[in-house]
Amino acid sequence: MKIKRNIAGLAFLTITAASLSLLSSAAYAQDGHLLFRRKCVMCHGHNGRGQPWLIKKVGLARANLVEAARGKTDEELRSIIRDGAGEMKGVSMKEDEARAVVNFIRQLY
Repeated sequence: MKIKRNIAGLAFLTITAASLSLLSSAAYAQDGHLLFRRKCVMCHGHNGRGQPWLIKKVGLARANLVEAARGKTDEELRSIIRDGAGEMKGVSMKEDEARAVVNFIRQLY
């Protein structure tokens, strides 16, 4: 009887942890979306595929962060966001904010 109770308790904890992880991920994406709207949309557009003026200036491949993000790790993307790369200047944000933006970008594709 004690073993069944322990197994049931372990299953409950596992399900609870998984649920919290999903909620945390969704909250991260929402925070990332708000940050993206405030700090990234002006160049990358609402869908991350680049504003027309930026596409004309630097080309579609460089303006389209959705495509550019596919081959990069989360760490690489956070570095690009915070430190800049090429013609993109770094964006002032905390590490957890950059993490949230990367999580949101990953949901764009």
